[in-house]
Amino acid sequence: MVAADAVLPGDGYSGYVKPFRTVEDAHVHAALLGYLIGVARRHDLPRELIERLVATALAARHVALADATSNHVHIALAGVLGQSAQLVGEVERGWEEAAGDEWTRWQRDRPLLQVASAARASRRKAAWA
Repeated sequence: MVAADAVLPGDGYSGYVKPFRTVEDAHVHAALLGYLIGVARRHDLPRELIERLVATALAARHVALADATSNHVHIALAGVLGQSAQLVGEVERGWEEAAGDEWTRWQRDRPLLQVASAARASRRKAAWA
């Protein structure tokens, strides 16, 4: 038996499960951006690119700390994800010239960025509605 004070308040699905995707997306993309900042620095990519990576990582952090049930947060997260996708492409164009094992692993794992893309699209559409 679970003690009453060990039960979280409210509805488990809407209060905890549903917002988790938002929190997870923000954290995963913040980590991705941090990784790409390291790649950009190691391969001496343009400082302007690194600046945009840092700015987008800070935006992801802000989204991660915000109310994951807010439509405004979902719209901001969609913007962060869109900017991240553009930045991934820019980093890749500079990085692929260096190739190597890290590049090979990146190519192998890159499709993971598309996991739950349908859920993200649905959340974005609902936030704008």
